[in-house]
Amino acid sequence: MNKKTLLHAGMMIFLSGVFIFFVQLKQRPDIWKISNILLSLPGYERAVLQETAQGAYTELEDLDIKDFCIYKNDDSTAREFAVCRVKDEKSADAVITVFQKRAAELEERFSQNEPELHRISYFRIISTEKFVTFTVYDSENTAENLLHDYFRSN
Repeated sequence: MNKKTLLHAGMMIFLSGVFIFFVQLKQRPDIWKISNILLSLPGYERAVLQETAQGAYTELEDLDIKDFCIYKNDDSTAREFAVCRVKDEKSADAVITVFQKRAAELEERFSQNEPELHRISYFRIISTEKFVTFTVYDSENTAENLLHDYFRSN
């Protein structure tokens, strides 16, 4: 083989590797992709990314996690969700504890509002190897099923 053929073969291998890397990067779930999926649900269209963590969510800032985001509806309902990318099982357990505290905060805040208490009763915490999500949504399994489908396909 001459040098030109080897150079072309080397370039093809390199470009193939770059292509595979970017395809995998695009398919890899992250907190923003997961958030966008949840934002597609009716009722979350008014959810706003929270610039600062409040209440129990402030504890997330002190945990050894990779990233997190919190969305709350701006319509005075209990609808909200949070997505955390965790490092390991220990950090996932800590995030779950924070999310349980958040659910209790919501129950206390809306204790005199029966429709919102009913909505809060549908809260779900879903934990995977790399993510923990918290959702308060209008129906019992809608957000949960959407997330499970997403995690299974990724």
